[in-house]
Amino acid sequence: MKKIFITLALLLVCGSAFSQFKGKYMWMTGDLVFVMNGTEDNLTFMGGSCHEGGYRFGLKPTETAGIYTLTSLDEDSDYAAVGRAGDIVKYIHDQKNAWHFLEVIHNGLVSEIVFRYQDDENLYDNIIVDQMIQMNGEYVDEKGQKYLFDYSDCILGSLVPQKTKFKFGEEYETPSNIIVVGKNSFFYDITLNGMDLYNATYDEGSDYWSKGSLYARLKFIDKGEGRFPWTNMMMINRSMVRGFDKKTLRIMRNEILARHGYNFTSADLKEYFSSKDWYKPVEDNSTIKLSLGEQAAVDIIKSEENTSDEDRY
Repeated sequence: MKKIFITLALLLVCGSAFSQFKGKYMWMTGDLVFVMNGTEDNLTFMGGSCHEGGYRFGLKPTETAGIYTLTSLDEDSDYAAVGRAGDIVKYIHDQKNAWHFLEVIHNGLVSEIVFRYQDDENLYDNIIVDQMIQMNGEYVDEKGQKYLFDYSDCILGSLVPQKTKFKFGEEYETPSNIIVVGKNSFFYDITLNGMDLYNATYDEGSDYWSKGSLYARLKFIDKGEGRFPWTNMMMINRSMVRGFDKKTLRIMRNEILARHGYNFTSADLKEYFSSKDWYKPVEDNSTIKLSLGEQAAVDIIKSEENTSDEDRY
C-alpha cells in the first residue's frame, strides 16, 4: 500500500467513461465484488460476497459526463447492492495514482465507494488485507507486556513470545474479526485507544464465533502517524468503518485533517490532538490540501457518522 502525497484533484472523465468499465476489472465495496456486464447505455454490475451471489446494481448515464443515476435492476424494489435507486453516482479517475472509483451519493453524502481493481485479485484476499492493515502496529497491555501485529505475523505478549503466523477465523466463508494462533482463538475489537482481545470459541454447527472473557486490553503505541494511520494509506470503504462507535469515527475523520496541521476550534478536538507530539497546527486552514484518498476517507466516515444507529450494522 502506497501513501498518497498528491494534491486533491477530482478528475471526472470528459466524454464517455464506458471504456473504464470494460476489460479485466473487478469492482469492490469492501465486502462485495462485481463485474460489469452491459452496454454504454445500460451498465449492469453483477456480483456477490464470499458466501453468496445475487447482488447487482445498474448505472444510467446522465447528460453530464461521469455522472450516473443508480438503478436497482429489480422492478419490485428500489434496493440496489450499493445504495438506493435514484442515488447519484460519480465516476472518478485519479490519474496520478491510477485509481478508478465510484462515489454513491445519498441525500448529499457519500454513502458508498466502489473501487476498481484487476481481476487477478480476489475478494477474500482483499478483505484480509483490509483487516490486517487496520490491526497493524505495536500495543502494550496494562501490565506493560508488548504485543505486535505485523500483517500476517503477530506476537501476543506472553502467550506467544515470538513472531508467529496467524489466520482469521471465518463466518459464512468470510474472514471475521477473529484471529487464530495455533490452538488459541481471539475475538478482537479495535478501539480508539487500541484493541481489546477476548477469548473466542467456534460452533461448527452454526458457523458462528462466540465472544468469551476479556483476555487483554491493549493500548496502541503511536509512532507519529496517529491512531488510524491506515486512513492515509489506502482507499477506505464503508465496511472498514462500519464497526466503530461514533466517538471513534469523529476522531478518525479529524485525524486525517490533523496530520496536515488543521487548527481545530472544537475544544475536545483541540485538546485531543494537542496531546500528540506529531500534531503541528497551522495558522491558516485554507492552506491545507487533502489528497483524493484522504477526501474520500473523510466523506465516507462522515456518512457513517450521520447514519442512525438503528440503520448501522
